[in-house]
Amino acid sequence: MFVAIIICLLLFSPAIVDTNAKTITVGEAGEYRSIQQGIDRAGDGDTVLVGSGTYHENLNVNKQLIIKGIDDGNGYPIVCGNGPGCTIGIRSGGTRIEGLRVTGTDSKGTGIGVYSDGNTILGCVVSGNRLGIQVSDSRLNTITSNDLSDNYIGIDLNRSDNNMIADNVVNSNSFHGLKLYASAGNSILDNVACYNSDDAISLEQASDNNLISGNNVSFNALSSIEFENKNAISIYLSDGNVVSNNLLKLNGGTVARDGGAHIYRLGDGVQLKNTRDCVVKDNVMIDDHYAVWIDDSENATVTGNTASGEYYNIIVENSRDCLVADNVLSNGGRNLRLLNAHHCTLRNNTMSGGMYDITLTDSWYNTIENCTWGDSAPGYQSLWLSNSSYNTLTRNTAHDNGRGIWLESSANNRLYLNDFLDGIYSASQNNFWSTPGPETYQYNGRTYTGYLGNRYGDYGGHDVNGDGLGEIPYTQNGVADQYPLTGAVTDFLIPPPVPEPSPTSLSTPGPVVTPEPASPDLWQWLGMQLKTWLQYLHF
Repeated sequence: MFVAIIICLLLFSPAIVDTNAKTITVGEAGEYRSIQQGIDRAGDGDTVLVGSGTYHENLNVNKQLIIKGIDDGNGYPIVCGNGPGCTIGIRSGGTRIEGLRVTGTDSKGTGIGVYSDGNTILGCVVSGNRLGIQVSDSRLNTITSNDLSDNYIGIDLNRSDNNMIADNVVNSNSFHGLKLYASAGNSILDNVACYNSDDAISLEQASDNNLISGNNVSFNALSSIEFENKNAISIYLSDGNVVSNNLLKLNGGTVARDGGAHIYRLGDGVQLKNTRDCVVKDNVMIDDHYAVWIDDSENATVTGNTASGEYYNIIVENSRDCLVADNVLSNGGRNLRLLNAHHCTLRNNTMSGGMYDITLTDSWYNTIENCTWGDSAPGYQSLWLSNSSYNTLTRNTAHDNGRGIWLESSANNRLYLNDFLDGIYSASQNNFWSTPGPETYQYNGRTYTGYLGNRYGDYGGHDVNGDGLGEIPYTQNGVADQYPLTGAVTDFLIPPPVPEPSPTSLSTPGPVVTPEPASPDLWQWLGMQLKTWLQYLHF
């Protein structure tokens, strides 16, 4: 498919088909002194070469052209717009702008405006505008290797889909570095977006299915005013976006909390608000406020990230059906927190050095499995459930923590096959401390069947018959485990259930047609059955 696309491009590219394309020169030694004059004299497929100098004009590109700045001894050409309009407006598709320095005389203007499809902007420096590059109602454009600094917004996509934004430097803009509004299917790859005053990359209002990958998004939103909600990457009311393999570091100004005992950043790494089906994976996040904040969202996936030094490393708030898996989290105020979050899964996460490693507040029907946490701060609970019920915790390991595990106003949780080595306290009596039913398991090479509880660091009982279970219950601090483990959880192997064989048939069955309930309109029902059979027979 890719080869076919390339062949089509080669066959139908105007630069190849049009053998009469010519080159027009602009500059002191060129055919024209004005770039617009060169554009007006050119035809589709022509190249306009712009020599060194400063050109005070606003350009209207209404033909398919290559406009290329060249350094003929006095630097690359500067195009300086007049007034609040657009310095370079591209209104014909397939145009290429390369090697220009574009600046506005009015901070309300746009440097380069793209209002057509399939254009390329390459190697330009755009500064001093309200919008450095604006792409509006356009698609399939490529913006690459440009420098967009000291604008209000570096790159602005408005209702524009399937564009490529790659290898640009988008620094020191007074609002956003890159902003997408109602723009879908775009790729934002390998850019540097630093020292912008607000969100470095902002997706708003139905900016769906975009890929943000390989970017360095650091040192943004360096304000020390609380609650301004400025972030490295912000995604709002937009679904299906993927944020992967980015570096997010030291975003937000600093503020002292806890009586001055701790200094925290105020800017978040990735914020998902009112989103569905977004993915945050394989990023490195260092010393932001929250590494990942998921708020009022559904079906978010946060996996494979490394986060350290945040106030919260990952927080899931007012959300449901989220997966947080395979992350490495360290040195956070709270490494992982669920707040009013339901039906979420926390799996295979490794946490260390937090004040609290995992906290659940007002969070129900969640699963915490195969997680490891240790080295939490003295005086803080490593795992804390508050008003959180009907959760399942299994195959987790807690070790070398401050105050161990604490369940407060939390009932009907099920905890089994965990290594709780630091102590546990349950202020609620109605929790369950073993598997829901008997399990067939292997221990030390032998097979047993029975209920399985948890291992406790302070359990004093013994395993007499070698089945891995203590002979006396563990009953301390509100815990009533009738089946405490004497060996490490990893020593208990539960084979997966054997799937039942599916029925076989000598012939391929036809479609299963289930009659609709009796209806007054028999002809309508017969028509529906006929349509089903025709689809099966590929009519």
